[in-house]
Amino acid sequence: MDTNVQAMECAGGGPGRRGRPPLKEFDSEAVLQQMLDTVREVYREKQEIKATADELELAPLKVKKLLITAGCLHYPETERILQLKQEGKTQEQIEELMGLGRASINSYLPYSRTPYKGELSQNAERVRRYKERKAAVETLGKTKTEAALWSCLELFQGYQFFTSSGLPFVYTLKRGRNGQYTKELFVDRMAESKSLSWSSVLLAFRRAQEHPEEVVKRPKALGDIRGISYVYSILWRFGLIQVPDKSAVRMAGRAEEPVKQKKIGKDEKAVQNQKKTDKTEESALNDTRMDRVEGPDENNNKIEETGELQVSG
Repeated sequence: MDTNVQAMECAGGGPGRRGRPPLKEFDSEAVLQQMLDTVREVYREKQEIKATADELELAPLKVKKLLITAGCLHYPETERILQLKQEGKTQEQIEELMGLGRASINSYLPYSRTPYKGELSQNAERVRRYKERKAAVETLGKTKTEAALWSCLELFQGYQFFTSSGLPFVYTLKRGRNGQYTKELFVDRMAESKSLSWSSVLLAFRRAQEHPEEVVKRPKALGDIRGISYVYSILWRFGLIQVPDKSAVRMAGRAEEPVKQKKIGKDEKAVQNQKKTDKTEESALNDTRMDRVEGPDENNNKIEETGELQVSG
């Protein structure tokens, strides 16, 4: 085979279309704006960075930077750091003047938009997944059908739930030989793994519909059902049951602060709540490198210093 033809095929342009296919063009501005809008929406509901990060499957540090970029969070440190940069201070001088490390400095800086070329980014995928899940839950709330419930179960695979005692867990569905999902959920919590049948979920769902206005005080109130502690959390997340406030706090992944189960708060109140969690999150900053991209070290350092967001495919 001719050398030029081989090169074309390796690039994905030859007759055999072997090798990596051509990359899609994508609008970086649109990707970033969608992410900012989504993070802002979730944060207004959750009123906490950690809960927002859990919902969108993002690192808390990345959520914090996105919220700063979106104008939802305002820190005096941000203004001070930007002022020092405008004065021509070096990174080392800023760290010394602020008494903060590089990671902490970078956490207070907003993202700046950068050109994007490549396939659909992970951020765009997270936005799509969030919107699909939200739409499915809304449909379930309107129809209350078993088909809508199963649709939610399919979409929420890999989503982090919390039991009423605050223990995290996820579940997955497996496909049978015919390629269809089996009617069984495989719950993975820490080192444990167990199966949860569709019939158990369905039984709890039907019992919850008998008295929809009542507060279900504990999992066993729905019946002596296998795996009810997990089903209880799933039904609450889908908006099918009401639970005591303390249980809602734990199942939202929040250990201390009480939350309203339906009311969406204002940004100002959310900022006040957020200040209580910042100190805890700061301890994890030095071990977090969410804002570094692949490439030479000098490029990574440059991005960290400028606070630029590299949206990669």
